[in-house]
Amino acid sequence: MKKSTIIVIAAIYFVSIAVVGFFGLEVSSYNPIIYINEINITNSELQTRQDGSLYMYFDYVDGLTVPLTFEALPANATNRNAVSVEIYYQSDQGVAQLVSGNLIFSKPGTISVRLHSTDGRNVTVLCDIYVMIPSGQETGILFDI
Repeated sequence: MKKSTIIVIAAIYFVSIAVVGFFGLEVSSYNPIIYINEINITNSELQTRQDGSLYMYFDYVDGLTVPLTFEALPANATNRNAVSVEIYYQSDQGVAQLVSGNLIFSKPGTISVRLHSTDGRNVTVLCDIYVMIPSGQETGILFDI
């Protein structure tokens, strides 16, 4: 090959690199997955112990219903609804059940609620919920004699 042919090929090669670099398409992902990286319980009754653990305390009344409210962050997460709620009974099985995001208590007791993301990051939040009979309230039936 002639020297002039090699120089022309090299010049075209370098010019094409410059043109593609200047006018070329930017590489981007059109459907990025944004994972949940934090779950916050937003109930107004939520309290924090000194060790950082979370808890709520309620006085028991018949038909006590506690709405379990929380938010998954960041706000632009691909699937903010990818949160699972599990109940662990600490006192007695059947103290409460989860129905449509509400904890319905059938008797006093203690449960732990675990919220965790199911989108692949496995972010977890634990909260203890204490439901006790108010002090001074009688638990038995009184008869007038």
